[in-house]
Amino acid sequence: MQKSAALDFLIASLIGAVLLVIVGFFAQGDGLSMSFWLTRTSEPWTWVLLGILVGSGLRYLTR
Repeated sequence: MQKSAALDFLIASLIGAVLLVIVGFFAQGDGLSMSFWLTRTSEPWTWVLLGILVGSGLRYLTR
């Protein structure tokens, strides 16, 4: 049970990271890099948590 939950969280985190890369690239119309976007954001960890939550939601929707 714990192994399954850890795997689900890992997959959700990867989905969230991919979504963050997509949002980070396309949210900036100038084509800025992801690292520049994260350093210019006031709270980058908010975006990371949002990506993990979205990834978790997508993971559970596909079950």
